[in-house]
Amino acid sequence: MENKRVTISVPIFLTLIFVVLQICGVINWPLYFILAPILISAGLGIIVSVLFLLILLVAFALKLKNE
Repeated sequence: MENKRVTISVPIFLTLIFVVLQICGVINWPLYFILAPILISAGLGIIVSVLFLLILLVAFALKLKNE
């Protein structure tokens, strides 16, 4: 039988910790503070994806212009 490891990313781990602390009453933060690690990582992913697509679009336009 194989050993299967479960990995969890840092933003997900932080969000889970914040949710548990909120449920236990240790912290009293707004929901956007609790979800901030996930929202920040998703926002960065979207920004990087859009920049990558823009670079590809410019490269494609320059290739068409040179032909």
